[in-house]
Amino acid sequence: MLPLARLGPYTVAKHGVLGLSDVLRAEFEDLGAPVGVSVVMPGMVKTGMNPIGTVEASTVATNVIDAVRHDRPYVFTDGQAAAKVEARFAAIVAARQDVLP
Repeated sequence: MLPLARLGPYTVAKHGVLGLSDVLRAEFEDLGAPVGVSVVMPGMVKTGMNPIGTVEASTVATNVIDAVRHDRPYVFTDGQAAAKVEARFAAIVAARQDVLP
């Protein structure tokens, strides 16, 4: 949800997955297909590759299963960086007021 300095390709890929998920969800809905699409934004998952992570893999799994069961489009697994994500979204929405005639 946030751009990461010096990680341009990674950031672009993450944003691409979010956009693709939104498009797939809309297309399946238009078709009346009984298919849901959820995009997982797991934060810092504690794994063998990331031992300093703060979120246990079981927490991610619990949230993903709940999202599938309840057809939730966006799956966050923790509140990490919530203020930064909300500030970015608010800045994007506020920019709509800057449109010149």
